[in-house]
Amino acid sequence: GKEDGDGFFNFGTEYSLRLLPTGGLRAVVRDAGNREWRVDMPGRVYDPRAGRWRITLDDGEWHHVAMVVDRAEGRLILYADGEERASAPPPDSFGAVLSNGQLLRVGKWALYDGNLSGGPYEFPGAIDEVRIVNFAQTPQQTEFTWLGDNPFFAQ
Repeated sequence: GKEDGDGFFNFGTEYSLRLLPTGGLRAVVRDAGNREWRVDMPGRVYDPRAGRWRITLDDGEWHHVAMVVDRAEGRLILYADGEERASAPPPDSFGAVLSNGQLLRVGKWALYDGNLSGGPYEFPGAIDEVRIVNFAQTPQQTEFTWLGDNPFFAQ
């Protein structure tokens, strides 16, 4: 699903992962009652342990991003380049994930969606690979995928 200029959804969507204009990332999961489970990764964050600014995702370089819905641990997690960057617990009474029967779209809004933000209909970048799995990847599995040597997906 897409958001309008104020960051609100124009229609119900089960899952959404999007790059924000700030270089951050937003993940949203909706349940059948239209309750929103959301986590935002800020675009620019200072890491005091490393003594440097963390990389934003709109720097013209390739990045690996992952959204993990871990119902067992009660966390919605965002990873960037193999590193956990944000997480949030589910809202109270979050139920079964919404199933609205829409087709999966990657990098493009549906033709019937109005363009309220004034931005392009297509994602203004390149998407190299999309993977959807039926389990919550561990931090190690996510890091292995970023490094390109994930034995869990070996063919």
